[in-house]
Formats: sequence, C-alpha cells, structure tokens
Amino acid sequence: MSAVLVIVVSVAAAHVVHGVLPYQNTHLGWSARVDDLVGRMTLEEIQVQLASGHGESPPIKHLGIDNYSWWTNCGRGDVARNATGFPQFIGLGASFDADLVYRIAEATSIEVRAYHNYFVAHHERINIHRGISCFSPNVDVFRDPRWGRGQETFGEDPFHVGELGYIHVKGLHGKDHRYLRTSAGCKHYILSGGPEDWPVNRHEYDPTYIHHSVNGVPACANKEILTDILRGEWNFDGYIIADSGEIKSMITKRHYFHTKMEAAVACLKAGCNIEVERDSDRVYLTLADAVKQGKISETFVRDQMKPLINTRMKLGDFDPPSMNPYSKLSINNDVLTKDHIAIALEAAMKSFVLLKNQNNYLPIRNKLNKIALSLCTTKKPNHMVWFP
Repeated sequence: MSAVLVIVVSVAAAHVVHGVLPYQNTHLGWSARVDDLVGRMTLEEIQVQLASGHGESPPIKHLGIDNYSWWTNCGRGDVARNATGFPQFIGLGASFDADLVYRIAEATSIEVRAYHNYFVAHHERINIHRGISCFSPNVDVFRDPRWGRGQETFGEDPFHVGELGYIHVKGLHGKDHRYLRTSAGCKHYILSGGPEDWPVNRHEYDPTYIHHSVNGVPACANKEILTDILRGEWNFDGYIIADSGEIKSMITKRHYFHTKMEAAVACLKAGCNIEVERDSDRVYLTLADAVKQGKISETFVRDQMKPLINTRMKLGDFDPPSMNPYSKLSINNDVLTKDHIAIALEAAMKSFVLLKNQNNYLPIRNKLNKIALSLCTTKKPNHMVWFP
C-alpha cells in the first residue's frame, strides 16, 4: 500500500501548475480532480467523512476542505426559516401540474442556496437545513392511509410519483452547464410507505418487494438493492445516504449484526456511502480498523468517498465563488420574492381537490352540515376552521 501511495503522490506532483494542485485546477475534469483530492486524504479522514454526524462532515483544513452539511429539506420551503412555504407534496401531486412542480423546486433551491451563501459568509454553515444537499424529493408511494407521513408524497400512483419526482430533481439542480444549484436526494429508496407501526414495527417489517428490508436483509446492507440494481441496472453514479440512525439500528433493534465493525463493513460494501447518526458513537468510525484487520480494502473505502467529493465539486465547493453564478444569490434579494409568493399561491389553489359524494360514496353522514378544515401554518399549527 505504501508503494501505491508513493506513486499517487508522485503523479499528482507532476501535474502541479503554478502552485495549484490538481484538485484545485478548474481546467481539469471532475474525475481527475476527485481522484487527486481523495488520494491526498488519510484513511482516518475519509472514515470521519463517511461517518457523518447528524448529516454533518467536519473540515480537513490542510486540504482546504470546509465542513459540510448533507441534510437540508428542500421539499416545500423550509419553515424553520423565513422562506417561501409551498404546499405539501400530496397537494402538489393533486395538481397534476409538472410545470408547477418544477417551478416550486426551482424557487425552493434558489432560496436554499441563498441561505447557504449567507451561512458560509457568516461561518455558520454546519447544521441541519444550512447546506445545499437536499433530502428531497420524497418519492415514496402513499400505499396506506394509516401511514403518518403520506402528506410528504406525491400520491399513490408509482408512475405519477416517478414523473413528478424527476421534475422536482431537475428544478433543484438548475440549468447551469457546470454547477448544480442544489443537489437532490430522492427519499426513500427502500424505507417508507407505511403504515409506521401496524401490523408490525417498521424495523421488523420484511416484505419481498423493495421496502425497509428485502428478503431478510436490511436496506442499508443490501448489496442487491443498493449496488446491483441501483448502480448496475439503473446506472446511478451519485451517493447513497442512510436515514438517521438506521445503520446502528441493525445492531440495537434488528439484531442483524453483532458488532459495529461488522455492520460498517457490510453496509459500505453494499453501497451505502454515508452513515447519519445523532450521537458520537458511529458505526463507520470502525472502518480504519477494519482495513487494518483485512476485513475491507483501503482502495474500496477510498472509492466510496469519491461520490461525495464529486457532488461537492459540482456544487462549486472547491472553486472560486466568482466562477459560480449561484454564489450571487442572497437572502435579501432572492428569498420570499413576489414571484415565489405568487407561485405558492398558485400551488395552493391548484392543490384543492373537490370530491363529489355521488350515490353517498363518501363515508360521511347524509345530514352533515359542517366541515372541519385543519390548516397547518407556521404560526398557528392545526388551527381549525369551520365551514357551514
């Protein structure tokens, strides 16, 4: 291994141009820059990047790598900030308007990037909802009304959900020929769909179709699902991130693995690039020791780091801000604009659905003379309004 590292360093040194290292050279292609940067990282540094704490990755100062947050919700505007709020996905799905979904994703990503620029300028970029890598769109299929998160989906039809999910991704990414405005993360590839705890807890649910576990193998450790199908058959070349606490749950709740190292090796080999864990006791922090014990190769671990660096490079994280048109977006000029508010109003109107109770089909009494409508807002959640 040491001989290989010497060769890598020698080749990299040969391509230094006027003191600029290859990964800093904006004239090189993404792949060459990614390979160079990952080759300069120590195994321990890579391990910490993969073992993301609550979606956060720490800086690597000697390489000029700043800290980064992988967890930002970009589905309907972030109500945790003073930003434009859009209807839930279930309402957008009811609009059957792909162009509207695109414009909402575009407006949301503009505001997300504007806030990110603000946080970077004020050295406050680490926290949930401060990055530009989105946990959006939600492409779950709303299969059961007893599932408590159905409102986050576009609906119950797989084709409909897939088409609107694709459009949402395009809107988040933007149209620049070089940079992404924000990166999309389609959730949940094999997790949700409900119901949450009926007839059994979702951590114990084991269907034979794509869901949380498939044929007894938990999703984050399922090579067939994450690599063979997603990367092999569908040619996916992005990164895969585990939901919060899911990898550790294979030890503590599912009892599928006995040790953290066993779980880390299996999940990384299956194709899961990032662990998200709320506490400091993270499973992927055992990867360096696993390499030393011969349970996984260092080359493989390094390769799993490359999609993360590739994404950050395409977002402009390693280029001068002057090259990136999205670095000019600001919270003063590009958040809660008249255009964005108009889109939100249009979306609210198009999301209304009128049901006709023909032949008493709906499960309501014939003498019903009032309807309760629950309005969920940022100031008065679940405020009840009665309509005669």
